Amino acid sequence: MSYLQNFSFPGNVRQLLNFLEQMVVMSDKETVENEDLPSELRNVSFLSPPRESKSLNLKDALASFEERLIRDALNEYATEKAAAQSLGIHPATLWRKASKYGIK
Repeated sequence: MSYLQNFSFPGNVRQLLNFLEQMVVMSDKETVENEDLPSELRNVSFLSPPRESKSLNLKDALASFEERLIRDALNEYATEKAAAQSLGIHPATLWRKASKYGIK
């Protein structure tokens, strides 16, 4: 449930309905488990807190979260422009932030 509640569903309610239908159809159990979730939901790495979260302050936690989002977007999309668009930022901002975190 937490994956479903935390996913933004950029496609709208139809995307949510498609996910639910896929999970029910693909699951061979009475209960839908995490492994039955579509890959888009399972691969959302920022849903789980950072391992070192007990020692991080808010500023460090936000930086870690931002870095992870940028890495994931750059790995997922073929171009920096597409990655920036998926994050809702300008490509120059993406480049600047990637440089800040040492992401190539």
